[in-house]
Amino acid sequence: MASASSYAEPGVPRALRLSSSSSSPITPALRLILVRHGQSTNNVLMEELEGKRKSDSISLEEGRERWFSERSDDPPLSQRGEVEAEMLASRLYPELEGERVSLLCSPMKRALQTAKPLVDKFGGSCLVHPDFHESGGIYGRAVAGVCGPGKALTKQEIEEQFGYDTSLLPEGEWDRRAGREEESEVPKRARRAADWVLSLQLKEEAASRDPVMLIVMHADFIDHLIKALFILRGNLNEELLECFNLHTDNVSVTELRVPFGGGAVTLRYLNRLIHA
Repeated sequence: MASASSYAEPGVPRALRLSSSSSSPITPALRLILVRHGQSTNNVLMEELEGKRKSDSISLEEGRERWFSERSDDPPLSQRGEVEAEMLASRLYPELEGERVSLLCSPMKRALQTAKPLVDKFGGSCLVHPDFHESGGIYGRAVAGVCGPGKALTKQEIEEQFGYDTSLLPEGEWDRRAGREEESEVPKRARRAADWVLSLQLKEEAASRDPVMLIVMHADFIDHLIKALFILRGNLNEELLECFNLHTDNVSVTELRVPFGGGAVTLRYLNRLIHA
């Protein structure tokens, strides 16, 4: 009997062809789990301002003024966000119990706080990676359309407040930019982060000790990181990636399968909400 793959028509993309699962062994792979942080105080402010704009309660300029005057450079979780983080850890831990899980997170306060219940559940530590921060980085109030510098946590403050592994962070404040990160820099940083995830050294370490890598980060950067992984593994081209955005909600879970030694990255699911 002919295999299912032999019925594929010429010109049909591989992703749309039939394949026989029994004809090829499952390639060992890293389970890459991306978690968006819980609701932050800036999220609360933005939701309020967007609601007022939709009801014409405030003008666009009034909304912008309130945003820059009331937002936090590095917002903490809201009370709701703290509850979300606890619920996420309680729901996610049973699914991964018994697995070898390495925890990583962004150096932004809301991500550090979201990771804490996960660290408490899984034990061990959490590696803070500077490249996993949200698009824009830490920035302050805009003057004449230009954002000024903001106040980021220092390496020592993160160590003292959370006890995480800060070996990848510079001394002092981790973000020392004079203002907001340029939009053109975000895809470059995502490529660098994706390359780090795919690096031979990291894959070998994951293959031997940590087959599950869980990273707590941010909505826009999750979108950029997934696209960078697809580009580096040859799944998609950059022109196509500009046509869509991968949306993720607070404390949502996204999982990718990254084969060791090469091969296409698989997006298993996106924006899964398991905390409710």
